[in-house]
Amino acid sequence: RFNVSEENFATCIVDEVNAVKDGESVKGLPEALLFACGFVGSLSYETREECDSPIFFANDSSSNSNTMVKAALYFVDQAVVVDHEKKMVYAMTLTEDGPETEDLFEALEWLATTTRDINRSLLNKVKHVADEMPKKTVVTQNCTQLAESIGFKWRDDKEEYMEKIKTSQERILDGHTYEVCLTNALTRRDVGAYKQTRHLYRELYYALRERNPAPYAAFFDFSNGAGEEKAHFSDMYVCCASPERFLRCDQNGNLEAKPIKGTIARVEPLGCAEDVKAARDLQTSVKDNAENLMIVDLLRNDLSLACEVGTVKVPGLLKIESYRTVHQLVSTVVGTLPSTSSGENHADGNADDNDKRISPIRAFQFAFPPGSMTGAPKYRTTQIIHELENEQPREMYSGSVGFWSCRNKAFDANVVIRSVTYKDGEMKIGAGGAITRLSDPLEEWGEVELKARRIVETVAEVERKLEREREIKDYSSYA
Repeated sequence: RFNVSEENFATCIVDEVNAVKDGESVKGLPEALLFACGFVGSLSYETREECDSPIFFANDSSSNSNTMVKAALYFVDQAVVVDHEKKMVYAMTLTEDGPETEDLFEALEWLATTTRDINRSLLNKVKHVADEMPKKTVVTQNCTQLAESIGFKWRDDKEEYMEKIKTSQERILDGHTYEVCLTNALTRRDVGAYKQTRHLYRELYYALRERNPAPYAAFFDFSNGAGEEKAHFSDMYVCCASPERFLRCDQNGNLEAKPIKGTIARVEPLGCAEDVKAARDLQTSVKDNAENLMIVDLLRNDLSLACEVGTVKVPGLLKIESYRTVHQLVSTVVGTLPSTSSGENHADGNADDNDKRISPIRAFQFAFPPGSMTGAPKYRTTQIIHELENEQPREMYSGSVGFWSCRNKAFDANVVIRSVTYKDGEMKIGAGGAITRLSDPLEEWGEVELKARRIVETVAEVERKLEREREIKDYSSYA
């Protein structure tokens, strides 16, 4: 486990991954499987200081506090990887290079034990905790009312947030920015039950995944630190049901970003005429199209800093992706890194003079933080966001979780949205939206509540279930 709050995350990743021989690390694995051991974990929005962001952030006291975790990563040398599309399960491990070493025998023993356990699990049809969750209940309260009923409070209430929207529009009119991705946060302190019951976080994630299925969902438990690490990891979890890919790089250096800008609630029953109309309205919305196009242009620029000239393209523009609760407007931006020459990439992501290739991790740095969570132009807009959000760190929300593989330095990372994070006795739910000149402050507040609502409902549901279990246990003890 690595806490890289006080060192450069890119150097940390490159040093470890470069120590693995690509050819030796992929024996027996299909070409399409990008992860072949390596780093998995989460990067906070504040990791921007180590990437392509304004220098003034380097002295930002809010993100340099002792409690800030900028990046939290595991180096995974043993893993079970599930390919849901092809219905395949892979057990993999890294070993020291060389013939019949003790390390090799230990790896083979682990593989044998793990594959046996996997087969038993499949035979027993093991189900996760979400199978025990009750059916969705009807909630008549709006998002804010429900959140407040279980102890959450917005950082900016409705009036304060709408005032910040108006300030964003003033910055746009003054020519400082085109689009500001403003965010808000629901927070709650001293959640005693979560401190005492570690499995509750996993149950919360399963429930979130059940109620809000998403292709880039993730759960991380960073609570197992020891020694000095405990100061940073003693109480930290990330539960994320993100529908958005930030950036992916395959083993051939092909990059893909899929920014989301534009959200509208679905209409039940799903697929009905009104639901179809809602999707069509989103796809033809002048405001939402403008939001999306500006971020597409931003990402085209970010990728062009690393990619071969002429390879940056937009194969998918303003496409609708539908999820259980919302329709989203999604575009796809791709590019290809220059092919490797005889030079050697250094830990800082740069190359020797005779090698013009940009390393995958450097390409990641050029694009981070995700443009869909900043606005455009990125430099100036992040400064405006910093001011409007009271210089408060976003932490893991708006950052990224993913993996950085030993296989040709491939990686795949999401944008941390639709998430619950928990650290040092504080639970946080982030939500926000892109502000343009066409934004209506009241509608933007409604979008923030829409994005947070399903997460808040899930937290409330899990806690009601926990309370019922306690009541039953107390009654049984009394009886």
